[in-house]
Amino acid sequence: MKLVHLMWIDSCSPTGGGWKSAEGRDAESEKPILCESIGWVVYEDNGAITIAGHISHGKSDGSVNEVNGELTIPKVAIVKRRKVKI
Repeated sequence: MKLVHLMWIDSCSPTGGGWKSAEGRDAESEKPILCESIGWVVYEDNGAITIAGHISHGKSDGSVNEVNGELTIPKVAIVKRRKVKI
């Protein structure tokens, strides 16, 4: 399995929910959030990549038996991707 580091843009909700005046908004809290994730690629297609933060080697041949902590990220949200060597 490949281990990757991804930088991606996530949606956000401005702090302090509820009704607000359209004027005088805090522009900084309106911006999407830059996130970083590292994980093993467990699935990938043209539209998205799924990484897992945890893997187990439960089989006697050392192959990956189970994964946990999966996160699927749309590829349009990824701004940087690099392979991680271990």
